[in-house]
Formats: sequence, structure tokens, C-alpha cells
Amino acid sequence: MIDESAVLAAEVAAQAGRREEAALALAGAGASLAAQQAARLWASARWQECQGDLAAAQLAALQAASQASGNAAISALSWLAAARLCLALGEPKRAQDHLGRAAETAPEGWTLGQALLNLGHAQLSIFLGRLEEGQELLAGAPPVVGLGAAELRRAQGLLQAASGRQRDAIGDFTAAAALAEGLRLPHLRAEALLEAVEAALGEGELQRAEGWLADVQATVEALGFQRLLGHGHRLRGQVLRARRDYAGATAAFVEGLRTFIRRKDRLGVACTDLAFGAMLVREPGAGDARRGRFLLEEARGIFTGAGAELAAQAVVRLLAGV
Repeated sequence: MIDESAVLAAEVAAQAGRREEAALALAGAGASLAAQQAARLWASARWQECQGDLAAAQLAALQAASQASGNAAISALSWLAAARLCLALGEPKRAQDHLGRAAETAPEGWTLGQALLNLGHAQLSIFLGRLEEGQELLAGAPPVVGLGAAELRRAQGLLQAASGRQRDAIGDFTAAAALAEGLRLPHLRAEALLEAVEAALGEGELQRAEGWLADVQATVEALGFQRLLGHGHRLRGQVLRARRDYAGATAAFVEGLRTFIRRKDRLGVACTDLAFGAMLVREPGAGDARRGRFLLEEARGIFTGAGAELAAQAVVRLLAGV
């Protein structure tokens, strides 16, 4: 069984791109060759995920899971990583399967592993729009500190945001970002702050949104977090829309789309289509409303195909109002 300090040390190194250090922290000295190789593959998967290479990260995580058959904890962490990546790729059924494999392989009595399993199932439920189920899973997670606590607080923010409680979501996301900063987890901090930006925009708190966005930008550019950079472009477009700088917003949305298309990130494309399309159909003078409807239809198709029910419903409501 791998203790929480080892998992945290591995995460810290992996999120900074120090893959050999991450693998050593996860496998420990004297581990079998198979465990060492699995740990290296897990570390590569984690770093590729941070860089936004989701398909490559998914493959590495699955390879890690197959290599780690003799080490239950590394196997479970690898299945959890694969599940998280499936969700990011819009494959919830595969995510469910991988969570099941993680549950089968996780060592009995491993509190951190059980907490991460609960979080994985909760995030899947939120993605599918089953918010009451997500709430129950988060409430049932065992007590955790460190990495588990930061991930739990972020997941609580995702639930609040999906439930329309943006102000509460801001509190959870900023708390998660603070915990991540204290733990030296730059990717998790940047994720949480970008989610806080989105919630702040939903509350009309433009100044706070701009401040957090500027804070995150330097980190994601310096560390090459391309997927987060794409979401940063999308959110910059939303900020500029609120400022009625439609030309600037259009440029930001287009850059976001380019980033996600290069990364073959369908959900990133859909999120940007939604924000860009909403501006085009709602703001007179912003651009071609027909193009906006096309983008919204594309977003609806992607969200529906991925099972992202709440996002698909948001697009339907927009289309019904124009």
C-alpha cells in the first residue's frame, strides 16, 4: 500500500514534469521492475494529461494499469487516471468501467484510494447530470488531508457550479486552489482557479475573474498546460465579451478553438463553441448570428454524444431563445 505522502510527492513531481522523480516516489526504492515501469508510465500519463495530450495520456495510464498487476496501489491509481482521462475525452461509459477496475484492485483499508474512488464516481455523476448522486458520493468520502482534501474541495465546487450555486462554487474553487498552492500542485491550482473564473463570470464579478485569469496565465504558459491554456483563451473571450470588446473576444475564442483542435479535445471545442456561439447569437454587432447557431449546434452534438446532459441542455435553452 502506498501512503498519502508518497502519492503527493509523485503528484508534485509529475505536475512539474519531473517524471523519473515522480516514478521513484510512487514505486519506492527496491520495487520490482514491473512496478517501476508501471510507475514511470503513470508519471508519463500524468504529465501528458497536464500538457493536454489526453489520448496519449490515456494510453499510458492503461499501459501502467496492465504493468502494475503485482502492485495493487499503483494499479488502482492507474485505473483512476484512465477513468479521469476517459471523462475528459467524453467517454463516460469507459470511465465507469475503469472506476470499477480501480475498485477491484485498490488495497483494502486504503483511505486515500477509497476517497479518490468516491471523487471519481462523483465527478462522473456530475458530468452525467446526476447531481443528487454526486452529492451523496462526496458526502460519503472518507476523511482526507493533503491531495485528497484539495481534490475533494474542487469536486464540491464542480457540484455547486452544476447546481447553479456559483457563489458557493467560487468559495470551493478558491479554497481548492489555496490547498493546491500549499501542496505545490500547479496544475490542480490552475484548474481550480480557472473554474473560479467561470463561476465569477456567472455571478457578474468581472474584476475578480480578470484577476484570477491573469494569475493563471503565467503558470499555464510557463509549464505548458495546453488544455488549460485553451480554457484560458475561452474565458478571456468571455471576459472581453462582458467588456463589449467583441473583436478581442472573437480572437480569443478562435485561439481557444485552435488549441483544442490541435489537441483533438472534443469537449474543449464544445465548451468554446458554446461560449463563442452564445456571444454571436446574443450580442448585436458581435458577428454573424448564423455562424453562432452553427457553433451551438456543433456544441450540442458533441455534448449529447458524450453524455454531458447539463451542458447539452444549456445549449438547447440558448437555441430556443434565439
